[in-house]
Amino acid sequence: MNTLDQVTVQEALGLGETHASWLGAIESGGAPSVPLRLPSPHAAAALLMRLGVDARDAEEVAGTLPSAQGQPALWWLLERSVHLMRQHMGEPEVNTHWPPLPPGLGAQGRLFLAYLFLAVFEDVRRWHAAHGVDDAISWETLSSLGRAMRIHRARQGEGGVFEHGWMTLPFRACLYEIGRLQYTPFRVTEQWLRRWADPATAEPSVPGVAPGDPAVGIHIPASGPLTPASVTASLLRARALFAKPTPWGPCRIAVCGSWLLDEQLAAYLPPSANIIRFQQRFTMLPGAGNGDGSVFTFVFRRQGSPASLDDLPQRTALERAIVAHLRAGGHWRTRTGWLAL
Repeated sequence: MNTLDQVTVQEALGLGETHASWLGAIESGGAPSVPLRLPSPHAAAALLMRLGVDARDAEEVAGTLPSAQGQPALWWLLERSVHLMRQHMGEPEVNTHWPPLPPGLGAQGRLFLAYLFLAVFEDVRRWHAAHGVDDAISWETLSSLGRAMRIHRARQGEGGVFEHGWMTLPFRACLYEIGRLQYTPFRVTEQWLRRWADPATAEPSVPGVAPGDPAVGIHIPASGPLTPASVTASLLRARALFAKPTPWGPCRIAVCGSWLLDEQLAAYLPPSANIIRFQQRFTMLPGAGNGDGSVFTFVFRRQGSPASLDDLPQRTALERAIVAHLRAGGHWRTRTGWLAL
């Protein structure tokens, strides 16, 4: 075990150049001072199911838990990954990279993040308790793992964790699921203010915000209708959490960037539609990005453009609106807006 290093682990696991920088980062951090211990298979399955993971996937994770003796190279990787997560717990400004492992590693490659999350579960729970995150929000947040594993199975036909890098955020105390919405705390930077400056005056588009001010990003998980009541309830709970002076706030503004904020949707959906009412909560910032890819991913659950628009389902008003707009030669945009928190 002591002879393992980045090179030998890379060779043993068949990791390529895409993993080199990640391996270097976790090797430089070293192993955790406290030896890594995973829960027993029975305890792992029970915890995963409490986190919303389907029984089939929970049992697969529990039945493939690695060990230092049985899979030394994978254990080396897991130890150092755990250490990196612990080092940057509650530090949203740190951008950690988590590439998927090669398919040749089978179930233990697909489920590596599930093992990692089991290993840091108690760490993130302690962090939440120490920083005023109430128990309900803590469990809601970590239970997003269940949805991520269901999406992976629906798309790939096998167990795994959808959106590798994104899913490390809740288990690093950098993302909070509160009812219908998710929130990521951050600090406003000079670059952020310049990006969203009024193009006519070069003045900040968000009044009274300065570099270093705390803020939160709003994200919309695929977890059901975006009803006004559910959004309001989420925002009220988020305001209570992010009004606290530490470690993120108090936060005065929240920012959302999404294709769901594209004003073009108003030409296709009635004013009473949930999406239109969600848009009305925000003051739009200047600029827009290409949102076609996001629409294909989050509405139709497809990677990349379809060969033909006829391949896209048109079961709902939203699906029909998206296809009609594309047929007319239009494109969807990602827009960003802010609201007072």
